Amino acid sequence: MSGSDKTILFHAEELRARGLGCGREHAVLIVLDERKTSRRYEIKKAECTAGRDETCDIVLQDSNCSRAHAKFVFANIDDATAPPRVAVHDLQSTNGTFVNGSSVGSAELKSGDKILVGRTLLGFFLWDDLTLKAEDALLRSASTDGLTGLYNRGFFNSALAKEFGRAARYKRPLSLILMDLDHFKALNDAHGHTAGDRALREVGALLLRESRAQDLPCRYGGEEVALLMPETGLPGAAAHAQRLRVAVRDLSVQAGEAALRFTASFGVAAFEDWMREPDHLLRAADMALYRAKREGRDRVATHEGYGEESAPTEPLQG
Repeated sequence: MSGSDKTILFHAEELRARGLGCGREHAVLIVLDERKTSRRYEIKKAECTAGRDETCDIVLQDSNCSRAHAKFVFANIDDATAPPRVAVHDLQSTNGTFVNGSSVGSAELKSGDKILVGRTLLGFFLWDDLTLKAEDALLRSASTDGLTGLYNRGFFNSALAKEFGRAARYKRPLSLILMDLDHFKALNDAHGHTAGDRALREVGALLLRESRAQDLPCRYGGEEVALLMPETGLPGAAAHAQRLRVAVRDLSVQAGEAALRFTASFGVAAFEDWMREPDHLLRAADMALYRAKREGRDRVATHEGYGEESAPTEPLQG
């Protein structure tokens, strides 16, 4: 075997000796909800609750869960020298709590146990520092678009469903901005895909700079990006879209000797009581974007007057 082909193997004990796996193990819950979307929670306090209610530490978008369904008790949280001891307790839920297929009132958990809460499956694990860091990297990789640094479409779909459910249940404001680069196909055709990729990277960096901590900037597809804005009504979202529109006009990308400039169109929609599912908010924002394109591009349009019957039927390019 040549030196370039040689693979070096490390045992767990050796990794710990090198300081890579040091520290107390972490109590971790992996949540696989009914939309098949994985989430992870590290148990960091003496008690944490799981259920449908927004006040729970782990909010489950699952109609078969009770509002406060179960709680996880970290019995020895103050003893940093011992492995975490965590028990699950059912909170008199309607449908019960199950561990490895058996109904329980309370049960101490072992790493690898599976907990069923409503239709939602949770896995309990004890991870050392090395595993936690590796899983962090995998989670970021799985939820992030490699080109723009924004969240990807899968993350967007999950976040939209979660935030829409929260807005509908608690009558909280929620807005969605869809942004599409104008004449992007022409830019690619004239200057090559490298210039197009640079434009998308610049737009991604702009959204990351200009988004608030609670905002969720995502690459929705192709040259289209989405900004989900919890706790924001239509006027605030429209004003933010206008600021982004101006900022996009100030961007430029290099293509050979030329510095290329471009514009974007924006569609803005906010949650309204008639909306019954996340797709209604998405289609409202898409309708507004469609109108911004039809009215000349490089502008912001909002969804006032939108209804299901108003959705466009003809395709629109660039």
